[in-house]
Amino acid sequence: MNWIDNKDLRAFFEKVESFNLSYDSIETADGIQKLYLSFWSIAEIEESETIKAEWDIAHQLVPFYGDWHDVMCVDIGSSPASVVYLDDDRRIIHRWPDIDNFLSSLRVISEDEPRNDSGIIKEKSWLDF
Repeated sequence: MNWIDNKDLRAFFEKVESFNLSYDSIETADGIQKLYLSFWSIAEIEESETIKAEWDIAHQLVPFYGDWHDVMCVDIGSSPASVVYLDDDRRIIHRWPDIDNFLSSLRVISEDEPRNDSGIIKEKSWLDF
């Protein structure tokens, strides 16, 4: 299967970058995991096709999140297409059976806890909170 010509997969990859604005964690079998890296733009996803072999990413996997050490990929070789989270040794950390299941495991920032972008650590500050 070629994901570029698949209308549904293409639509998913085109919206992936927007997840950075809403989600900061994901639910796996190990519980809720913080997402410290960014979801990729469609241009980065397309470019990844030329270099994924250098990073030991299987041909049927399309990466869309990570730093090439830990990556999330759509497995276009499975039916339906599943999503896998791989560690640096390319072991599967978690597999979602399909894209809808993956999407439902994303967590909205405000759901888990309020986000503090101030850089101030309340417990270590002399400021009166």
